[in-house]
Amino acid sequence: MAQTINVTVTSIRMVKSNIIRLEIFRPADYQFVPGQFARIGISSDDKVGSTVWRAQTIASRPEGPALTFYIVYLENQQFSEPLKRIKQGDQIFLDAVSYGHFTLDRFSAGGDIWLFSTGSGIAPYLCMLQQKKIWEDFANIILISSFKDETQFVYEESLPLTFERLSSFQLENYHKFSFVPVFTRKKVVSECIVKGIKTDSVFSGAYFEEIISNGALNLILKNSISAKNSKVMLSGNPNMIKTTRNYLKTLDLRSSRRDSPGQIAVENYW
Repeated sequence: MAQTINVTVTSIRMVKSNIIRLEIFRPADYQFVPGQFARIGISSDDKVGSTVWRAQTIASRPEGPALTFYIVYLENQQFSEPLKRIKQGDQIFLDAVSYGHFTLDRFSAGGDIWLFSTGSGIAPYLCMLQQKKIWEDFANIILISSFKDETQFVYEESLPLTFERLSSFQLENYHKFSFVPVFTRKKVVSECIVKGIKTDSVFSGAYFEEIISNGALNLILKNSISAKNSKVMLSGNPNMIKTTRNYLKTLDLRSSRRDSPGQIAVENYW
């Protein structure tokens, strides 16, 4: 069993009524690879001495002073309610080791990397995009993120969307980067980035397997997914992962295993 340590909450705020952004102090010896998750624990009022645990993907860079998480708040849920009472300066618990295999090490370098997410499933990509590896290893980086509506897109400050926020290696390779937000509940204009250039596009209630198969992404990005040149990561809603992975298999892509590298890696969020 991993050692449990006490850590200080350095920041906590509701960025939306159903999303909490939590930062905790990162111990100097706490190591993780972008895409991995941490186990955090919060004391519950239900029983003296009890702790409620949650696995959360780390959204911040490994070299930073804090670990950042975007946590979906569910009313009356066992973890959510005590979390909502936490304040800056409070102590919570952290497993001393990180977990998970949803990392870029699943793939060999080269070709394009496609990053698909729903909701808070964007978190591992927020971390990956702050590291040199993804910018150096792939010819194109395409982030496709789905949200119920525009109010659920609360990740701007952690994404490389404006030149003012870019690091030197991001700026040097920004021509590789594309970002397409998809809003499933209504038809809205999406502010996209295509190979480093801002543009507008419209999707109407689109799901990933649809916009891949109907050519909508190809039209915007002037690029398409292929078994020869693409690696694909899927993070978020299990139904999205199932349907999108099944479609990708019709394109001859296959899941990547530690002993058998492929082109697809997945991370279910519940």
